[in-house]
Amino acid sequence: MTTITVVLTTHDRAELADRALASIRAQTHEVDHVIVVDDASREPYFPPGDDVTLVRNPVSVGVCAARKRVTPTSTSAA
Repeated sequence: MTTITVVLTTHDRAELADRALASIRAQTHEVDHVIVVDDASREPYFPPGDDVTLVRNPVSVGVCAARKRVTPTSTSAA
């Protein structure tokens, strides 16, 4: 069985993150796990819904490092 995990990073872009989450939820293939990384936004981001794991960086590390931070959080069945 294939599981799908989506990692979404954001930094001071709550409106775009909300739009991205809506798009993720509207996909044909159901997503099993959504991880949102708030990369030290000035206004902390709180994703809507309880189906999201939120990771908040205390200082901005950039998109690549933010994604790498949560790689151990996701799992692979491969």
